[in-house]
Amino acid sequence: VDGGELLADLSVELGVVDTRECPNPSVETTITNLGSADASNVLVVYFAGDPATGTEIHRETRPGPIAGGGGTDTFSVTITDFPSGDVRVHVVVDPANSIPECNDGNNSDAADDAANCLGLI
Repeated sequence: VDGGELLADLSVELGVVDTRECPNPSVETTITNLGSADASNVLVVYFAGDPATGTEIHRETRPGPIAGGGGTDTFSVTITDFPSGDVRVHVVVDPANSIPECNDGNNSDAADDAANCLGLI
């Protein structure tokens, strides 16, 4: 990274999947911009299982801007038609790397527990 270059650094944290609204549970998500440049139009994609092999279950674009220097965007999404069985939800921000960042290694997170629309397991 060029020392004079202003870049975003998006990190994401996934909350607990709230199964009380099954079959359309919700999950709170927080995006933090640890970089020095603001980030806008951030694509957020949710998967049932590991993003490399799992199924996409929700996507949305957060308009922002998410301010550099620790700005956050916390929001809740509803996942319609949640898959059956035990599902560990994963989230990835900026999956196509369309936002220049100084660190892409913190662009994903997974729920701590698998969820099932019969309740958390």
